[in-house]
Amino acid sequence: MKLVNLGNTNWSVSNIALGTWRMNKLTVDQAVKTIETALDHGVNFFDSSDVYGRGESEKIFGQAIKQVSKTRDQLFIQTKGGIISHQRYDFSKKHLIQAVDDSLMRLDVDYLDSYLLHRPDPLMEPEEVADAFDELQTVGKVRHFGVSNFNPQQVSLLQNSLDQKNSRQSITVQLNAHWHDRQRNAHKYDR
Repeated sequence: MKLVNLGNTNWSVSNIALGTWRMNKLTVDQAVKTIETALDHGVNFFDSSDVYGRGESEKIFGQAIKQVSKTRDQLFIQTKGGIISHQRYDFSKKHLIQAVDDSLMRLDVDYLDSYLLHRPDPLMEPEEVADAFDELQTVGKVRHFGVSNFNPQQVSLLQNSLDQKNSRQSITVQLNAHWHDRQRNAHKYDR
């Protein structure tokens, strides 16, 4: 498996991530087998979200990683948040901090390697998101931040707020995994 550096960090992650979207449909033993198979093929990057299986996917994944052959520091765990049932999105500082705490509890880990805003919110207050990111990193709950499904202008808006705070953060972007879409859209995010 090819390893790549994540953004401008020195963290090496597999260029393919194992997504946990449907992990809530597995038993813990089945999840362990799935994760071990991924690890055997060089995958060390695991992607989740607080909405996958209404949080159950994070719970199953968290229970399973306690039983795999690798230690926590050998796994790159990324989860996403900000989607709220029936309300659409909530990128308020209060909600993002609570969402991270809830994910940490479900995953039964002390920190996330990466936390992404799951979908763009047209009502996002970028300064408030930057404040949440800064606090979460300062207390050691999240090492890196990013966005999923944002367009280049939305990424730039958020990055500018981080830059104005003199934050240590830069934003990574998760692109659609479908090969055709990735090929068609990857050039939009080159800087």
